[in-house]
Amino acid sequence: MTVHRFYILDRLSPNASGRLSAEQARQAGKVLRLRPGDEIVVFDGTGSEYTGTLAEADRDGWEFATDEGRWPEREPRLRLTVGIALIRNERFELAVQKLTELGVTRIVPLAAERSVISYSDARRWHNRRARLERIVIEAAEQSERVTLPDLDAPLTVSEFLGRNAEMDIIALVERTGTTPLGAVRPGGQVALMIGPEGGWAPREVEQIGAAGATLANMGALILRAETAAIVAAGHLIIASATEGSSTS
Repeated sequence: MTVHRFYILDRLSPNASGRLSAEQARQAGKVLRLRPGDEIVVFDGTGSEYTGTLAEADRDGWEFATDEGRWPEREPRLRLTVGIALIRNERFELAVQKLTELGVTRIVPLAAERSVISYSDARRWHNRRARLERIVIEAAEQSERVTLPDLDAPLTVSEFLGRNAEMDIIALVERTGTTPLGAVRPGGQVALMIGPEGGWAPREVEQIGAAGATLANMGALILRAETAAIVAAGHLIIASATEGSSTS
């Protein structure tokens, strides 16, 4: 029997009471057909999760009681930041969803020169962010994560390079990258950069290279930005896990 998972905004504690939001309560009762006494799993993004027993529902939410809780080791050992250039909304949403499922630590939209989307108006980004956060939460619930990736406001390429200067930075460059991505051995913290439709502008490639980033390629085929982000992030996470198990 499937035990459904819910992300809770409030901090959870062992052997205490909590509350599903009104929206979550409607989903639990009308969509999932849950009833008082049923078990759910709840987590607050801090690394722990609890079995919750549903109590009474009202129009403001649904109360539950937690057990002692547990700290499962599911998150990848690699702390991976992915900067992905702003692309068309539905494709960016797919990337955010899958990167969350993979266990990425941070997702950063990049305002690259050839990006087809812009959020120069802060209000537009605020509205967009709200939808992306819902996608992150649903993906984390589905994949049984116990943390959520941070979702940053859009940064320029130079801002991203500056904020991640202490990490190993890897930028995918179509065909001209000097290092096959498969040959990269990630350390404990990596920042991965994915360009927009049409690729990086020449000035951006120079800027990225001057920052000491590894310019990497994924072969001769041209991948969409969201495909490249998902495949590259998955490779680095798996490679890091394999490297860690081989040295333990």
